[in-house]
Amino acid sequence: MSGICNGRFNVHHRVLDGGAVQNGPLCIDGVATLQRYYDSVHIQHSDLLNAEVNFLKEIGCEIVISDATPIACRAGNIAGCKVCILSNFTWDFCYLEMLEEVKGSLDTSTIEKYANMIECCAADYSCADMYIQLPGATPLPNGFNSSRLVIGPLIAGISECQARSTRSALGLDSSSKVLLLGFGGHTAQWSLKDSYLPSGWVCLVLGATETDMPSSRFKSIGFDCVVPDLISIADVALGKLGYGFMSECLSNGTPLVYVSRSCWPEEKYLQLYMTERNACIEMTATEYSSGMWERALTEALELKAHMSCASYRDEKAVV
Repeated sequence: MSGICNGRFNVHHRVLDGGAVQNGPLCIDGVATLQRYYDSVHIQHSDLLNAEVNFLKEIGCEIVISDATPIACRAGNIAGCKVCILSNFTWDFCYLEMLEEVKGSLDTSTIEKYANMIECCAADYSCADMYIQLPGATPLPNGFNSSRLVIGPLIAGISECQARSTRSALGLDSSSKVLLLGFGGHTAQWSLKDSYLPSGWVCLVLGATETDMPSSRFKSIGFDCVVPDLISIADVALGKLGYGFMSECLSNGTPLVYVSRSCWPEEKYLQLYMTERNACIEMTATEYSSGMWERALTEALELKAHMSCASYRDEKAVV
């Protein structure tokens, strides 16, 4: 809905990106992801670009900040704006890695059309005046001028509530170990059992309903919650390894147990960043689905004893 005002921000909805197509919270469909961007953006590139350039000129835009949307960079450049990419990854790299993984199932003409699409994404990114590259970064877009690169700080949400009050509001015993379970905005098909939790633990489940909870030790939490508040009271977080969960866990001093996603190239760079800071433990998909959680949770607790939120924060950047 165009023109919705939220304080000093006006929201104008556009379809300029494709995102990732997921078959469940842990499986990304590489072919469907490539095809979605091809259909929704690439084959309409000229029309979308012209419309966005006209829009930027109409509103008198001076600066475009792109969270990895390629065409936004070119549109801003043509409209005479200063353009900045602010992200830890770019889609050209992710699409290229996905294509390498799935090309065995594709014919030559399909591979070529995706390769051309990826080259177009990289060319769009090259229109940016600056790339503020956040931690856990993938390689630069092909042909991007490295002199325009600025290594950015960890930007994350931190809790502004006292842990005691948050625990009290959720009815949590002060002696319980707290696990926060979530897979971003993806609605999971929960299949949980009380036996998955070690003795003395409770689990807050993001995006679940009460009917999904197997016992009183599991508490459903809606997506309208303030996630950093929950991360700050959790002894351990469990979910997928994305920039949001990574940065908020580091900023709030909470170790992350992650379950690896298939066909998602960004993950290994986030995993490296977390591992260098002794802040994550991998749980295999088999361990997760079979409820063998105790090993990873125990190892994560050992990491927590040595984590310091302050050491991961740049106070000028954390928001």
